[in-house]
Amino acid sequence: MILFSLLIASSACANKDKAMELFKRGMAAFNLNEYHEAIRIFSDGYKEEPEATFIDNIAQAHRLNNHPEKALDFYKK
Repeated sequence: MILFSLLIASSACANKDKAMELFKRGMAAFNLNEYHEAIRIFSDGYKEEPEATFIDNIAQAHRLNNHPEKALDFYKK
């Protein structure tokens, strides 16, 4: 039972680490005005760690990429 708990904790930590790396990469793309790439990376990050920050950043990237309807959909989430 303890081993199973450790495996779950280790997996959760790995997901958070991967999500943080994706967040950094997404912010780099965002800051370079590469919004399509930022959206893709932030979406991958959300799949690893479903944090609201990813959704907010996806919405912002859509807004700045002139996709107001998609931006609004993500802002509502």
